[in-house]
Amino acid sequence: MENTIKWKQMYNEDFKKYLDFVVSLKTKLEKLDLSKLPEDKKEALCKRYEKLFSLSCDLLGEYLSYNGIFAVDKSQIIKFAFNTELIDDGQKWIYLFFLFNRFKKEGYEKSGKFILLHLNADYITLFENLNNYFEKECKQIN
Repeated sequence: MENTIKWKQMYNEDFKKYLDFVVSLKTKLEKLDLSKLPEDKKEALCKRYEKLFSLSCDLLGEYLSYNGIFAVDKSQIIKFAFNTELIDDGQKWIYLFFLFNRFKKEGYEKSGKFILLHLNADYITLFENLNNYFEKECKQIN
């Protein structure tokens, strides 16, 4: 039985596929006027971004554990990932952490519109950069 590295498996089976899905969705949405999108579709889109953020944190947490650094929650994971230079912009990642926590508590009406405004333009590169990092890591292991 092949010894699998859990973070690598999470990257290939979960994060990478979901990022590809969200990026293709983003490309389609760039051609649309978001203001004309029905509210339920906007909320579903916010949930997709929230899931991508959650998968990112899970992947980072697993990678940190693999390297002997243990974190108990997403804010710690982000802090340790920034301190070990896994991610570049710790401030933006922490901002996303608080934004998605607010989204979970308050729902789309209060915070979802802000997510849609900024995530497509400002924050999707965080996930793409994370993807680039793990792509390189996977190649080094093979």
